[in-house]
Amino acid sequence: MHALASKIALKHVQDSDELVSRYGYSSVVLKHGCYLMFGGYGSTHRIGDSLVKVSMIGNQGPQVICEFEECQTTGNKPGKLAYCSLVQLEGSESVLFGGYDESCIENNDIYILKNLDAESPKYQWLKPMTSGSIPQARWRHSAEIIKHESGNPSMILFGGRNNDHFALGDCYKLSLTNLQWHKCNMLGDVVQASHSHSSVVWNNSMLIYGGLNSEDFAINSLYQISLEDKIENTVRFKLIRTDPELPASFSSSCVIQGDNLFIVGGVKWTPGMP
Repeated sequence: MHALASKIALKHVQDSDELVSRYGYSSVVLKHGCYLMFGGYGSTHRIGDSLVKVSMIGNQGPQVICEFEECQTTGNKPGKLAYCSLVQLEGSESVLFGGYDESCIENNDIYILKNLDAESPKYQWLKPMTSGSIPQARWRHSAEIIKHESGNPSMILFGGRNNDHFALGDCYKLSLTNLQWHKCNMLGDVVQASHSHSSVVWNNSMLIYGGLNSEDFAINSLYQISLEDKIENTVRFKLIRTDPELPASFSSSCVIQGDNLFIVGGVKWTPGMP
């Protein structure tokens, strides 16, 4: 296996560092070697609203050749947001939730992103009406798509933060068949309120790792969140113990390959650090 390439050659369709230099953005994998990223802060440290398709188009020795292309979008656009979530449904649709804007005003809106043309980066934003127990506005949360035994998909939302709470410990379910929110009953192991954790889907359940708790400490816990199909609007948290213990960190990335979980990067943090 080759070591991670230390140099990436970038091919732009327009000359703008704002397409490439980003943090606080959301992203979703479309297929192997291709993903979308939305919003976040650019090289000027201002929040943007562009949707960018990133494609790995080849390599030259240790260099990975990536193409960054700004997508054409129509419809009811979300506006400029950072630290929102973007998850993919089956097919050509993705769901965006939360984040905050240039005035640090958080939101709890849902947007649907539809691919209009499989051969070109043309997308449409939709802002549907939702109902039920709508969650508080937030950012730096985790969201993933999990299916019920019936096969109907739901988006599971956990944690995050907002202007009133440094860390949230609640869990919500959005039924993607009728766009109705439900606040979930939480069974199983006790989980800390936290934000800036990472998440990934495994065996039709959601894994969450790390994050910052309400006292601003990084945590090292790994939880599995599963839907309780026999108990309506209920999830079960299971603490997964590892040997050796995982490091306490936040803002990492989690990737599943087969039955292996890879945790990449992250920040180790204790209050008072510069």
